[in-house]
Amino acid sequence: MVYCPKCGELNQDDTQYCKGCGASLRRRSYGRVSHDRDMCFGVPMMGNFIGLFFGLMIILWGVAELLNIDLWALALIGFGVVIITNILRRSPRL
Repeated sequence: MVYCPKCGELNQDDTQYCKGCGASLRRRSYGRVSHDRDMCFGVPMMGNFIGLFFGLMIILWGVAELLNIDLWALALIGFGVVIITNILRRSPRL
């Protein structure tokens, strides 16, 4: 016995359409469902990009410490560049 996803009516296993509302009872495969946690600044997150980003941040942190550069200013600049890059990538071309 299967329940209709639209109206909740109980139907036989071998039926293709709901006897209550006529909706299709076939199971559909929707593939991967996107979630909010997969998004970063409105752009889908990429695993390789995140690894590369954190690797570069660690290297820049080390260089900043060696050269006595204010780390927070450098981090804010990098964060701003990431946001602007993602906005430009999303916006339609004129």
